[in-house]
Amino acid sequence: MRTLSFTHEWFLEPHNARTNRILSENLEAEDFIDDVTCEGRRCKVWRCDHLFVSRFVDSFSSMSDIKYSIFHRNGRRGKVRKWDFEKRNKKR
Repeated sequence: MRTLSFTHEWFLEPHNARTNRILSENLEAEDFIDDVTCEGRRCKVWRCDHLFVSRFVDSFSSMSDIKYSIFHRNGRRGKVRKWDFEKRNKKR
């Protein structure tokens, strides 16, 4: 992942093997985090930037076998919270 100065970190949590494979083919291995607390539960996520999340959603939202959750946090130490990317984008 590129080093950026930013106020948000973004994460994609794959819900199946196919989604995980797609993410692993498009992100660096160092961006895989296997133990992060997402809204009170432990999950395995891929760290990425906002542009990647946007493109991923645009590319795969219509495919029923691609299952994932989107999370974000303010800064590097904030709480990781679920983000409903599709709905929030439509409001703009």
